[in-house]
Amino acid sequence: MNSPPTISKRLVPNGCDKCNSGLVALSVIVLKSYCCSTGNAVVQDKSASAIDALRHKKQKEEDIAICVCRVDPNNLESSCGERCLNVLTSTECTPGYCPCGVFCKNQRFQKCQYAKTKLVKTEGRGWGLLADENIKAGQFIIEYCGEVISWKEARRRSQAYETQGLKDAYIICLNALESIDATVKGSHARFINHSCQPNCETRKWNVLGEIRVGIFAKQDIPVGTELAYDYNFEWYGGTKVRCLCGAATCSGFLGAKSRGFQEDTYLWEDDDER
Repeated sequence: MNSPPTISKRLVPNGCDKCNSGLVALSVIVLKSYCCSTGNAVVQDKSASAIDALRHKKQKEEDIAICVCRVDPNNLESSCGERCLNVLTSTECTPGYCPCGVFCKNQRFQKCQYAKTKLVKTEGRGWGLLADENIKAGQFIIEYCGEVISWKEARRRSQAYETQGLKDAYIICLNALESIDATVKGSHARFINHSCQPNCETRKWNVLGEIRVGIFAKQDIPVGTELAYDYNFEWYGGTKVRCLCGAATCSGFLGAKSRGFQEDTYLWEDDDER
């Protein structure tokens, strides 16, 4: 079996040894990551213009959401738990403003608090990601990282990748205007395969004023189980890719539920209005 790709070392040679697979790109040209321990940006291009372009947007103090949680000396693990106002609105607490201070448990993206996973080669579906520990329902597994690009650029790239014969392209929607392309650079989250009956899901969180995407468990996942989520693939034409998830509810093709796919494959009946 071929050895897995060494993603992080290739992408961020000057990055943090602990979290160098957690990448965030603010443009399609230069890449930066955040060190999980210091919060400092690690920049590959050392020019003054590049560093200025990659500087993290500082939150305005009036925009910082502050919860009303309090530290329980008898249960420190409960600090900023599921009842935290910020957690309920999918917003991470801002360091220095949270009432729980260093005991805050709602800074998982910032601290790269990922579940243990293992990259493996699957049969017929390329690389996949397995749970390397028991994962609880609702648990944050990993952040989906890559290049942040415009929606138009995402469509252009997806078509270009197909023209180039590139089978493994990883682009997901970030918001109405932007997408994340992890095809060339990204975290291990890009190797999570699609399933029509998934055990994971994507969730968008507000982290220090920016929207980031995380993979979360939909259910309890035993160690050794392959992770999967529904890609909600949008088909815009071209080759139709068969779905190999094997689920009982499998739709047969990736993007089979999208409007473009259905309009292209719909068969008119004699009594249908045209």
